[in-house]
Amino acid sequence: MFRAHQHNRRCPAHHPVPTRIPILPYRRLRSRRPRRPPTAAHRPMSENSTPTTPIHTWIGVVTTILAPTTLITALCYYFGYIYTRKKLAFFGVDCDALGFTSSDYVRGSVTVLYAPLLFLLVGWFAAVWVGDYARRSIRTGQRPHLVRTIGRTALAVGTAFMLTGIVGVVAAGYTASLALISWVFSPIALGVGGLLAVGGYWALTISTTTPSTHDTTPTARVSQVLVISVIVLALFSVMHSFASWLGDNDAQTIAHNLWAKESVVSVVRAERLDVPANLIAETLVETPPGQPPLFRYECFRTLVARSDLWVLVPAKWSTDNGYAVILPADSSLVSLSRSTDFKDIAEAHTDIVTTPWQCPERAPIP
Repeated sequence: MFRAHQHNRRCPAHHPVPTRIPILPYRRLRSRRPRRPPTAAHRPMSENSTPTTPIHTWIGVVTTILAPTTLITALCYYFGYIYTRKKLAFFGVDCDALGFTSSDYVRGSVTVLYAPLLFLLVGWFAAVWVGDYARRSIRTGQRPHLVRTIGRTALAVGTAFMLTGIVGVVAAGYTASLALISWVFSPIALGVGGLLAVGGYWALTISTTTPSTHDTTPTARVSQVLVISVIVLALFSVMHSFASWLGDNDAQTIAHNLWAKESVVSVVRAERLDVPANLIAETLVETPPGQPPLFRYECFRTLVARSDLWVLVPAKWSTDNGYAVILPADSSLVSLSRSTDFKDIAEAHTDIVTTPWQCPERAPIP
């Protein structure tokens, strides 16, 4: 039996020896259907890549340019200087002779920059939302020919506007009659043309490329930088014109309200002033014996009041008969008084040219 058993073990034909079959891990069967290319929402991103949109790109450019505090302070100083200089020049006073500090000009720029900055922020907010809505509408692929036509038209019109603005700036240097075009029409044409060119190029780029192939070429980047520079320069020129206009307009308002102003100024000093008798009333102040005489001057209105000097103009000031005086604060005794009677008399005598007195406070109060 032992041999038979050994014989059987050696004969696999009669008694096959079982072998172990390795068990493979279970694998999930995949579908044989062709896979669709991943969309922009499901496209895998690397760890260092971040999604960028045109809106984020423009916000980054603007914050990079406007973020430095030094640049903002310099702009406030410049526009405050233009506003102050234009306002005082209307009365024949040079602001450089008054020794204003940088803080004075920066405070003066608040009047100039408030309305433009509010308009700019509202416009930027509207542009962000309109641009995002337009981008999503263009991505849907509806009416691609219309979108491309609008983009080409905006690009062509924007280029024409920028060329017109450049021609206006160049021509104004040779012809004095075109100075108004240079300061009003040319900046607006350059700014609007730049915005149309940027919007048209952006619409063409979005409508003709897919999200996976949307990449800005170096030529396009240079063009965008140049167009942004043109827009910034045009905005700077518009702000310069606005500051000049606002200073002149505020000066006219101040001059119109001098006669009916309730607060009046009187100056008492030992030295006699060379003032016009039809504008300023001069009287002699009684002093004790042995002291030099003092002179009182009335009918002044305050234009600039500082700790070291005063800039005064008469109540009857006009462009044809203007007068202003700069007094050091330590050489004169300046007194201020306020009364509603002065305003009532001024409103009753609006014709300041034919009145027999230099100012309402000199009139007999009933």
